[in-house]
Amino acid sequence: MTLVNSLDTFLHSIEGQFETENEVLARANALQQLTTIFTHFVESVSPPEENPNSPARVPDLATSSKTNSKFGAKVFTFGSCRLGVNDKDSDMDTLFVAPKHIQRHLFFTALVKVLRKCPEVSQLKVVSDAYVPIIKLSFSGIEIDLLCARLALSHLPDDLNILDDSLLQNLDERCVRSLNGTRVTEQILDLIPDRATFQTALRFVKLWAKRRGVYSNVMGFFGGVAWAISVARVCQVYPDDSPELIVCKFFTFMQFWNWPDALTLSKTEEADDGKGTFEVWNPTTNSNHAAHLMPVITPAYPSVCCTHTVTCSARAIYIDEFRRASELSRKILKGKVTATGASDADLFIWSGFVESRLRSLVLRLEAHENVLIAHPCIKSFSQADLAKENEKNAPSAVFYIGIKFAPKVASVDGIEQDQRKLDLVRTLGEYIGALKNWGQYKKESMGIAVTHVKR
Repeated sequence: MTLVNSLDTFLHSIEGQFETENEVLARANALQQLTTIFTHFVESVSPPEENPNSPARVPDLATSSKTNSKFGAKVFTFGSCRLGVNDKDSDMDTLFVAPKHIQRHLFFTALVKVLRKCPEVSQLKVVSDAYVPIIKLSFSGIEIDLLCARLALSHLPDDLNILDDSLLQNLDERCVRSLNGTRVTEQILDLIPDRATFQTALRFVKLWAKRRGVYSNVMGFFGGVAWAISVARVCQVYPDDSPELIVCKFFTFMQFWNWPDALTLSKTEEADDGKGTFEVWNPTTNSNHAAHLMPVITPAYPSVCCTHTVTCSARAIYIDEFRRASELSRKILKGKVTATGASDADLFIWSGFVESRLRSLVLRLEAHENVLIAHPCIKSFSQADLAKENEKNAPSAVFYIGIKFAPKVASVDGIEQDQRKLDLVRTLGEYIGALKNWGQYKKESMGIAVTHVKR
């Protein structure tokens, strides 16, 4: 119980990890208003019941005071918000689903006109030609990523099951891709043994990935869906474990997974006439699929690889990062590492001053003839000293500067002679001395050390 509370306490100590009650209500209110707008939109562009062949009307929310239950309209959330792991700055992934008589082009023309008239809407951007067409907007300050799809149904029932594969019949691939986010999210929630454990573990893993710089689908790393599926898989393997044990075992599981074997939550279903004949991830029949290095496969039909952008470098980085995290998490669970927060007032003041003077150190380093580049990291890190038992750790902040050296110069007979020298004793001494001459410096509570760390 102590371990569970400790991880939960840690996550709640991170600013912005959780929404306040007012922020939760604001998000719910925005979703409710969007639902009303979309329901009225469907009503406005739907033909009258007595004349199904009549042309669609121009939508006018001012005169649309009630919902036409004949056709129905559905609004779903998916992604981090639906999984229950969103932070206060997360976009709200939203899906509008309409019946078959609502043509796709109306989403990106007539619906957009309606949204532009809403006083709550700002920063509206339409990307209708994207692989997954999207409408991006801000609604009362909440960022919304809006997808739209139409089903081959005249009426959407109240108990519509979005996971019903038969709904995909007679749909074009753009609609299927738009539906995929919601279907994958719902399938993940159905396949995990314990939702609370999954949510806590996933929150931590996502935070870890962002801080280690390995969270970006665009840059060749895992994105949000891949992390969710990966954590869900570990939850399936260890259904009775606490979030802390799931996190610890997650890193070991990912480190030793036999890539490029596919990581899946359920058996991949093949296409058939009953649910549409869409391409399913299959490395046996598709050479492009066989080339995926760390395939994580979505659980909803049609299954796709959500990690197809992973590069060779990213895979090598991941194996190393998983190994490192696995070792650290095991030590933490055994009580061998004590994490200290940089909450001390003196540290806050001192680290801020040191950070403000880093540029002067960069300039000093650049002045050396054997230094090509001095690249400071744009953020600081808190560090728990690996002290001996019963030895108190002091709060600390760590700043990194990467140094690229000048290349080696070959001698006349073609043999490389590395005569580069980099004596930083004087440079660092002058820098530290300047810091300690600061008027607010306190010798008894403010310390600084500069060390060389191999890459």
